[in-house]
Amino acid sequence: MLKLIVAGFLVVGLSSGFGAVAAQAQEVTPSTCATPGKVGQFMGIPTDGDQILPSVRRALANIGLQARTNGCGVKIICIRTDNSDAAKEVAGQQCATAKDAVYRGGRSPSWPRNSIDVSRKGAGDGMQATGVYVFLR
Repeated sequence: MLKLIVAGFLVVGLSSGFGAVAAQAQEVTPSTCATPGKVGQFMGIPTDGDQILPSVRRALANIGLQARTNGCGVKIICIRTDNSDAAKEVAGQQCATAKDAVYRGGRSPSWPRNSIDVSRKGAGDGMQATGVYVFLR
């Protein structure tokens, strides 16, 4: 109930020209995340953002919205197929595509782009090659 009241205040505050006050009140700090943990696993995200399926783009955007609403940061881990430079480049491009979609969903002056961390790593720990794993933190 309190979250709804705060959210309503922010909407009213933003429309009334109190954007700076609202942004200050909703600043994201990872230690305040109400719902930390793994929230998404996507296989084969394209390296070109224009090629991403609309349903995957919406799912990633919803993660961004969830993160902003719950005061969370986001960690995106992209799993490369091997240790080659080409595989590292592909994983980096997949992370960039996922980060853009997540950011668009949570975009707000109070939720900066640097609330999203990305990293590339090899397969293991239950993570499969070409997978993109998204966590709230």
